[in-house]
Amino acid sequence: MKIVHTPISDGNPYQRELADALRRMGHSVDLYTPVWPFPFVHYVLKNGKPDIFHIHWQDQFLIRKTIPGSLIRSILSVLEFMLIGVLGIKIVWTVHNVLNHERTHPAIEMFFLKIILKFFNEITFMSQAGIEAFNGIINPHKCVQDKFHIVPHGSYVDSYTNKISKPAARQILNIDEDSFIFLCFGEARPYKGLQTVIGLMKDIPDPSIRLLVAGRAHNKSFEHVIRKAASSDKRIHTVLSYIPDDFVQVFMNASDVVVLPYKDILNSGAAVLAMSFGKPVIAPNMGGIKDLLDGNGGMLFDPADKRSLIDAMLKMKNADVQAMGKHNHEKIRHYDWDYIATLTSAVYAKAMNASGRSGAHPQ
Repeated sequence: MKIVHTPISDGNPYQRELADALRRMGHSVDLYTPVWPFPFVHYVLKNGKPDIFHIHWQDQFLIRKTIPGSLIRSILSVLEFMLIGVLGIKIVWTVHNVLNHERTHPAIEMFFLKIILKFFNEITFMSQAGIEAFNGIINPHKCVQDKFHIVPHGSYVDSYTNKISKPAARQILNIDEDSFIFLCFGEARPYKGLQTVIGLMKDIPDPSIRLLVAGRAHNKSFEHVIRKAASSDKRIHTVLSYIPDDFVQVFMNASDVVVLPYKDILNSGAAVLAMSFGKPVIAPNMGGIKDLLDGNGGMLFDPADKRSLIDAMLKMKNADVQAMGKHNHEKIRHYDWDYIATLTSAVYAKAMNASGRSGAHPQ
């Protein structure tokens, strides 16, 4: 089959790993950055008809900064999705997020998302908890739910270099070897709750505890906000810049625990990354994270209760983090990309064999 994955997330190995595994199965896979205002028409005219457009991060097809821009983008996308169906091209959607992270014009996105759901032949989620969270927000019709499948997030065990020792990593970052390091890793964005965990450090008096925040800021204004908040505590160290792939190992291996203080989340590549490096994880008790983590490898907190996050951090300080990290590594390594590609290919086959709408049932 000829498959087109779009849009593309730069710096995230998820699509690259999945595409490579699908190619090993014999599929032709393009990773396509949309060319607006008519991305699908542009692709077909330039490259011919694919069998399947595999959609990721649907908000890019619906939401712009302004309300008029969002309405225009959404209407054009609905028309293009209709055209794809007329051309006989199938559409598969992987639900990374229910709505855009910044909640820009959520009413518009919700309205048009419910429309375009009808044009998707198959829909994949990364966990059963993800399906339940989606249904709670969107409340889709039964005919849409009949298109649902579970395809877990693949592991990043082999996606990054992982050779550096903890002492060497800490030496590079100029961090005391005796410190206990909580790491917040990934693009710094408002929904990730970085301001919350930075503010909570004042309630954790232990001088050996450090907070390391690493990753490029979403924009300059938010970078300023994080730097200003972190400046009040010398135990907080920020590296708000792009982290090259070969340097990811330095931050992961320098840390003891990865903390994800997210306010809202459905799935988390950062949690998968932490588990792939053998790190315990603290994360909110919501979305697909509930299915990804267990008590042997992490701690879940209530995002509505700041004390819950503090308690989780203090408990983790006294936990056997090496054993927890080992458990996470053993658990996530089973989700290799060839397995994920096999599940994904089965979804493609159902889309191609469908008559009218999919008719597939949840797995």
